[in-house]
This record gives sequence, C-alpha cells and structure tokens, in this order.
Amino acid sequence: YGARVLSASSDMSLAVYDGKDGSEAASKKLHQGSIFGAAWSPDSARIATASADKTVGIFDAATLDEVAAVSLGTRVEDMQVGCIWMAEGIVSYSLGGALSIVDPANPSAPPRVQVGHNRPIASGVYAPSVGRYITGSFASISDSAAPRGVMRSWDLGEGVAAPFAGEAEHSSRIVKMVLTAAGSLVSVGLDDAAVWSNVSPPAAYAKVALDACPTDLSAGGDICLALTANSEVLVLGAAKVDARQKLAFDATWVVTRILGLDLQIKGKKKTAWSGVFWEGADERDVQGYELKMP
Repeated sequence: YGARVLSASSDMSLAVYDGKDGSEAASKKLHQGSIFGAAWSPDSARIATASADKTVGIFDAATLDEVAAVSLGTRVEDMQVGCIWMAEGIVSYSLGGALSIVDPANPSAPPRVQVGHNRPIASGVYAPSVGRYITGSFASISDSAAPRGVMRSWDLGEGVAAPFAGEAEHSSRIVKMVLTAAGSLVSVGLDDAAVWSNVSPPAAYAKVALDACPTDLSAGGDICLALTANSEVLVLGAAKVDARQKLAFDATWVVTRILGLDLQIKGKKKTAWSGVFWEGADERDVQGYELKMP
C-alpha cells in the first residue's frame, strides 16, 4: 500500500503518482465531465472512475488507457458521484441515489442497479397480490432543485426495489398512496394531481389534475376519496374525478366506509357507499356529508 497514489479532478483528468517521491507516473484526460470518484482494483492493475458524464470508466493503471466505459443514463441525476471496487464488482453511486454494480470481467453486460429513496418516505402500502411493499417519496438532486415524486416497489424477501415506469408520474413530492380492491395504486401529490399506477409491473398509467393541493387520501373497494386544502372531498373513480363535495368545515383527514348495500341509482345497480369525515377527533354528521355516486 502507498506505492502509488491516484488523484481524480474536476478537469476530467486523472493522475497517478509515485507514493515515495511524489513524481508523476501518468496523467490523462479520461472523461467528458468532472471525475467525482476513483478506486483501485484489488490487484492495483486497473482503476475505476465515476464521472459527471454519467459513465463509469475502467482504465489500465500503468498507462491510463481505457479498458471499458459503461454508460449509466442520460439524466442529470444519472451523474456518477462516487465508486468503490469490491469483490462483487465496481459499485458506483449516482446523484439521484441509485447504486449500480458493474461487472469488470464483463463490462458490456447490463449493470445491476439498486434504487431507493434519498429523501424521507411519505407513504407506504402493501400490495398482497404481488407480495411487495410500495413506498412514495420525492427526489431532488439539491436543496434548491424542484423535487419530483418517486415510487418504489420493494421485494420484501430480497430487500431490492424497482422503480415505477410510465410518463404519468408526479412532478412533486407524494402526499399519500392507497390501494383499491381491484389492485390499482392511487397516489396524490403536491403537484395538485392524482396518479393511477399498476403494481405489476410497476408503472404509472394515468394522471388527473386536481383543483387544490390534496391533504389526505382514503380507499374503500374501488372508490377513493381525496381531501383537498380548499375543504373539498373528491370522489376518484377509474382515473377520473367522479364527484366532489364542498365541506362546511376544515377537515384534516378522510376515511372511506363501504356499506355493502345494493340500491338503484339512475337505473344501474351499484354498491352504496358513504364518506365519514372527522375534524380532529370529533366525528361530524355523516348524513350531512354523505356522498353518492352520480
């Protein structure tokens, strides 16, 4: 140890120095972005680098010639900010919080990627149909950057998470998530929107704008009730707002109760349901705020 020392720089170059006299043994520009991390291979024959150009590089330690370059994305959050070389492979950490494991013996193979949350989790729900736990949070690459909603699907046996795909994701932090009887995941966020997602495979498929910021969400059967900051309760059906009810008080949370009764509504047989609302610990008049499907 200490026979050679490496130095990675924001000028996209890396240098190797003699550990005894400090003389430069090799120096070269290796990336198209700042190098934020570098690590020796266990045998000190190669060097791995993590760069702002969203790649992990593998270089010959003597000549700094490139052995392999692995691209890990195209977004800002895919910038690689640190790496270590372990027996399992090269582990690189991205600005967005993803861990990628690159096989140095086969760098062309798709890397194993582990995602999670780099901000507090706001809501979670268990999906028994797939045996996975779904968590909702937000991601932000800096304290000043605008956050976006993030959902993860966790394998409880392996402790490994999968990201949600789809274009209908939240553009701000998630407030709450619920699961309907049919297995659809419904979430509301600070982007004043409700999003509907499948849990297997995890993907968001519909997004509906709300009139105000949601503060709570509840599911009963296939019906969801969303409470908004303007004291309104929204009935969320199949990827749309079916009905709305203005409250005469400022509610803090909402619960959906299924009554299990059949009745005729506009000639169609449907299950009756009602919303029960509380302000703090005081239960309000249910009849005064009963909601029915139109």
